[in-house]
Amino acid sequence: MIFVVVAAGFQVYFQVQYGTLAWWSPPARLPYCGLTYQRVPAEDVVIPARWENLVEVSSVPPLFRQVLSAQGDLRALGRCANPIYFRSGSGELIEYAYPTA
Repeated sequence: MIFVVVAAGFQVYFQVQYGTLAWWSPPARLPYCGLTYQRVPAEDVVIPARWENLVEVSSVPPLFRQVLSAQGDLRALGRCANPIYFRSGSGELIEYAYPTA
């Protein structure tokens, strides 16, 4: 019974935070730095030329997949990185950006 309540609570949390119940797939949105970043359509994705220099700035439960930034974690400076990247289970980088318009 406790497991069912905890699992249901996590599903509700994940839906609110990430915009999907499918915790095993890339989320529709990512909360970071007090902002909600939206997934960039695949045809508009630009992966940094030196993507191996990306820095982990967050992670997404329950598998704690990495959320990365080319600029590092700028929150201490009062700024937020844009864009950020989610590393999927296959290692693919999925771009998320804060909508400015």
